[in-house]
Amino acid sequence: MCSTYHRRCNAPPVTPTSARPTYDPEFFLVCLQLFATSGRISLDELARNPTKPRRKPMTTLTFRKLGLAASAICLFGLAGTSQAGHTNHVLDAKLSGAEMVGSMGDSDGKGYAHVFGIDGDPTTLCYVVQVDNIQTVPVKEGMAAHIHEAGKGMNGAPVAMLAGPEDGDAADCLTEGEEGKFPTGETGIVQRILENPSDFYINVHNPEFPDGAIRGQLMGPHSM
Repeated sequence: MCSTYHRRCNAPPVTPTSARPTYDPEFFLVCLQLFATSGRISLDELARNPTKPRRKPMTTLTFRKLGLAASAICLFGLAGTSQAGHTNHVLDAKLSGAEMVGSMGDSDGKGYAHVFGIDGDPTTLCYVVQVDNIQTVPVKEGMAAHIHEAGKGMNGAPVAMLAGPEDGDAADCLTEGEEGKFPTGETGIVQRILENPSDFYINVHNPEFPDGAIRGQLMGPHSM
């Protein structure tokens, strides 16, 4: 059922505006959200409304290995039925300012995230983060997002550096050993996140709320 979008997800990247390749984000989010919702949202519904409501259109998302991940997701045809040998774990998080601990968050802010692994690669973690009703600025001006290690109601150090959702959306794949991506340098951190989601949360920072505008505990997993 994903064959129509498989061709689109495999489309060549558009002309890059930076050193990182740039892909069409709408098509990737169709594939990624289809995967992340375990088929709870139909392909037709995603085609009509591929992303959650945002304040402004998504125009400048950049992707690196996410292109390969999205293509692989569509290749497996994950439209609601589990595939033999497919063992990806999908984690979800609902972010809000009310979830901040020890500092005030943005009371109007909200967001969603999906975090998942890739078959056959236990050291790679992929994600999609969407935020709304918070200040968004370029990463170089203070937009940031991290996965922190701590349970609900507690604060912890960051263990994975995510892309700042400077346009309201961010997505990427991180692999252990990449410079600056997993600050603790811990081997096996990806599997720890996937296997113990309630021990980790996502925090989004901006200049208005440098300690964190919105936060959400990881939940799951459900398997595909």
